[in-house]
Amino acid sequence: MKPADQAHVSVVTDDPPYPARPLERAARAARLRDYFALQLHFAEMVAARAALPLADAVAQYTNFYRRFGFGLWHAPIASAWQQYTAHLLTLETHDQRVAWTQAFYAQLPPELLPPGRQQFGCFGCDPPDADGRVRIHFTNHDTDGTSPLSRAKMGA
Repeated sequence: MKPADQAHVSVVTDDPPYPARPLERAARAARLRDYFALQLHFAEMVAARAALPLADAVAQYTNFYRRFGFGLWHAPIASAWQQYTAHLLTLETHDQRVAWTQAFYAQLPPELLPPGRQQFGCFGCDPPDADGRVRIHFTNHDTDGTSPLSRAKMGA
């Protein structure tokens, strides 16, 4: 799809369905706990096996930078990211790091869509890059505990 055609796509939501209030953000952080734990576990394993600093592994092998709303990874690095990783490195256990990640996420402002991102319910896509690639993203905005892709939610 050409960038000029993106404006003509129907069902695009202008208002992202992200939590706007602190209590909603905290509830979302609680729902994302296992997601944070999985990514942190992977980063911890990569750091241990590749002899990388944990902060580098978290930066390179998780989507936290974008999930936290800091955009794409580029210089200058968001100062809040540096605060997150500085404290992360003081923690001794995986559970402490997960709890810190959850608490850090919960206190951040609402997530905003990156510039140019189009959102379609639980799916989104970035505009085509210089090579014409479109990156598709999935974000679960449901709060009922059932996956938006479950059979129970498929229409007849």
